[in-house]
Amino acid sequence: MIKLKQVYAGGEFSEGEFPCKPPPKVEHRPIGTSVVIGMEHYLDMVMCYLREKDKNIPVIGIWGMGGVGKTTLLKLINNEFLGTVDGLHFDLVICVTASRSCRPENLQINLLEKLGLELRMDTGRESRRAAIFDYLWNKNFLLLLDDLWEKISLEEIGVPPPGRDKIHKVVLATRSEQVCAEMEARTTIKVECLPQDDAWKLFLSNVTEATINLDMRIQRLAREDHVDKKAVARVGGCPQITQQELPTFRKIRIEEGKRYSCHLEAYL
Repeated sequence: MIKLKQVYAGGEFSEGEFPCKPPPKVEHRPIGTSVVIGMEHYLDMVMCYLREKDKNIPVIGIWGMGGVGKTTLLKLINNEFLGTVDGLHFDLVICVTASRSCRPENLQINLLEKLGLELRMDTGRESRRAAIFDYLWNKNFLLLLDDLWEKISLEEIGVPPPGRDKIHKVVLATRSEQVCAEMEARTTIKVECLPQDDAWKLFLSNVTEATINLDMRIQRLAREDHVDKKAVARVGGCPQITQQELPTFRKIRIEEGKRYSCHLEAYL
């Protein structure tokens, strides 16, 4: 039998239920130093919105095409709370990934695991909803919901709405501005592709500048926008694609740089 942990704040437990170690306030989410390039502005925007105590803005929507850095941005938001954040205090920061065709039951199970709660595997959706609601309603929490493809009911999952004296915030990431609207995100942020200068910095962070500078053809092919075939321009400043499209650069040995420039021209 697979178990999910269930804890009640009141300290009373039914048969088969037992207290467990409470979840950490926030879990560190690893992130590469290079992928934060171009994300600082968006992070500042989200943190500014989170500081607003307006209970009429419980949901913030982050949207943009795949690969522009929405997941990275959520990780950055999460990791901000590993330390003290002026003007903000959350008892819990919770990260959950929805993904395409995600069912409410799956989100409930993920949330229960994140909260360190245990229930019998055959427990129904309503009981799971009640367990999540009872645990969260009297806490200040931030829910980071990644990769949302369609509208879901936070209430049906068990996420409580803002209370009179508690801060309940949700930041969701999606490819669709329509999903933001359907989730009643009154504040939305569109994450754009990187400007060319930032895309170039990201490119350099994955390829040593010494290698590129060995031959002007490598630099020209990588940076210029000629006939729409240059690597950085071709991927449109999309951080994820910038890293994925050019993995072979990282494998070049310095002494092979000049020879590789000819191969790169043929590749592009």
